[in-house]
Order: sequence, then C-alpha cells, then structure tokens
Amino acid sequence: MSMHILVVDDDAEMRLAARFGLEKAGHRVTEAADGAAAAALEEVPDVLLMDLLLGPHDGEDVARSLTARPGWERVPVVYLTARHDDATRARLRADGAAGVLAKPFDPFALPELLAAALAP
Repeated sequence: MSMHILVVDDDAEMRLAARFGLEKAGHRVTEAADGAAAAALEEVPDVLLMDLLLGPHDGEDVARSLTARPGWERVPVVYLTARHDDATRARLRADGAAGVLAKPFDPFALPELLAAALAP
C-alpha cells in the first residue's frame, strides 16, 4: 500500500536516504528540515517519520504539536533516532509513538522497517 510520508529531520542526508528508500518502494515523500517547515504544510500525511533530536528542538514536542492540529490527530508517528536503547523506546511507545527506528538505517530496508513499526 502506497503512503504519503512526511520525513522531518534536520540532517539533509538522512532525509535524502529516507526519500530514496521510501520512493523506491512506491511511497510519496514530503520532507521538512524542522518543525516550522512541517507545520507550514497543508496536506496531512499518512505517516510522520520524525527525528527525535531535531536540531535545537525536541522531535517529541514537534510531533505533539503537529498531531494536535485538526486532521492530524490520527497520523501515526514513527521516530528515527540514534538513541535506540530500551528505555527510550519504552518512553516513546508509552507516549503514543507507533514505532521507533534506529539511525543510521539502510534506505532499502526502511520501507520494511516502517511497515513493521506500523503493523498492529
């Protein structure tokens, strides 16, 4: 199933790698370098792929702000992070994250990892 995925990451190389892997799998990708750029978007994505450590901002705060907007309430959030210890994963899951994926990632494996994170 093709999805529209919003990738929010302050690292242009990470955004490019995510776009490459996800588009190869048939998904449509929109990129944002920060929370302000993501908030400026009008179209609601199917999935929010969010960097946890987003430059000077906290990815969790940005995700909460985005998903509090009308129409965004049901958008699942999957975090990308270099902090993939069990405590961080558990905290993010308890806060409602659909999944937590480790950085760095293989762009070719990303679609499968994302699908697994979104699986019920």
